[in-house]
Amino acid sequence: MSSLYEILGVDPSATQDDIKRAYRKLALKHHPDKVEESVRVESEALFKEISTAYEILSDEVKRSQYDIYGDTDGVPNRNGSGGGVPGFGFDFDDENPYGADEFFNFFNNHHQQRTSRPPKERKTPDAVMEMEITLHDLYKGKVIKVSSTRSTICSKCSGSRLRKNADSNSMMKCMFCHGSGMKRAMRPVQNGWAIEEYIDCSHCDGSGLRIQPKFKCKKCSGTGCVEESKILEFNIPRGSANEGEIILEGESDEKPNYKPGNVILKYTTKAHEYLERKGNNLHTIWKLPLSDCLTGFDYKPSIKTLDGRFLMVNSPTGKVITPTTVLKVPNEGMPILDQGRNWLFKQNSKGDLYIKIEIEFPKDNWFIERNEITKLRLLLSHDSSSSKNEISEGDLNNAIYAANIEFQ
Repeated sequence: MSSLYEILGVDPSATQDDIKRAYRKLALKHHPDKVEESVRVESEALFKEISTAYEILSDEVKRSQYDIYGDTDGVPNRNGSGGGVPGFGFDFDDENPYGADEFFNFFNNHHQQRTSRPPKERKTPDAVMEMEITLHDLYKGKVIKVSSTRSTICSKCSGSRLRKNADSNSMMKCMFCHGSGMKRAMRPVQNGWAIEEYIDCSHCDGSGLRIQPKFKCKKCSGTGCVEESKILEFNIPRGSANEGEIILEGESDEKPNYKPGNVILKYTTKAHEYLERKGNNLHTIWKLPLSDCLTGFDYKPSIKTLDGRFLMVNSPTGKVITPTTVLKVPNEGMPILDQGRNWLFKQNSKGDLYIKIEIEFPKDNWFIERNEITKLRLLLSHDSSSSKNEISEGDLNNAIYAANIEFQ
């Protein structure tokens, strides 16, 4: 495992002039613009490491920290003799199943008793997508197919990132964490406070080691993963809720030593033109002319259902439909989702459809002859002897006649 001095090919006691000369020589030799196309990728990685080594060793402060700790941030090398956090007798090496994060959690939760538990499982991030569907999709059920590209473990190196001829010299110290496998990070806590903690280096996945360019697997370029395209299918069963999520476990990116995360589809439902869902029932409004509400009508189409049928409704003569009338049509609502119910559950069970009547009144001055009003009043007259608003002749003396009334 190479140190910064070994990368530049100088002795730890080298002067600044020695370091500068070594850097210029190596930079000229490995600059990506001065090498053949076939080795450009390897040269880019090596050139970056040379530049990082020079950046640290050419700075007296950073060089001093590196010489003491093995890290310019003052983080001891995980594999060195001083491994751990300066000033504490804890060693965050590979035998510690909890790592630095658990170390700081110990102090954050000192009032709680620490118990033995298995190591925290590392997992790649979940992939989340959002989509809007229709009420018709929920009524019939829907399968959503999505083209997806994700990282999968390389089949050639099985995630090791190494060529077959790799040996013990194929690994070198990570230049980003300087072999510690950790990087400093600030984690916000309540009341504006933050806690300094150490997290796995993203460049070496916490190992503290990087692969020498010439030993990297050619198929995955030393990443351990290759891209894979596939079609994902999300099944939304008929009768599902208006919003929810479908989870495909383990379908997110793969990564060596990580459990693959999930792919999650979050869906919402677009408002329907004339139907509103409440639970498993559907509600709608049907406009009827006043004449039909008073005289009745033969079968006529009311609304179109979500499966394309027209509901035919009639009202017998003599049945008066009022503004508070609601028609209930059994088993014409949403399918009831089968959630593992017992054998009595009917597979085709549905909620109900509720149709609220909205009466369309004629416009002002709709009549032609004056006597039409008299005829209509006689036809619609009824016995009001039991009216609660009955008033005697004597009460008229105390009556108040309202003025400037607006009908809205």
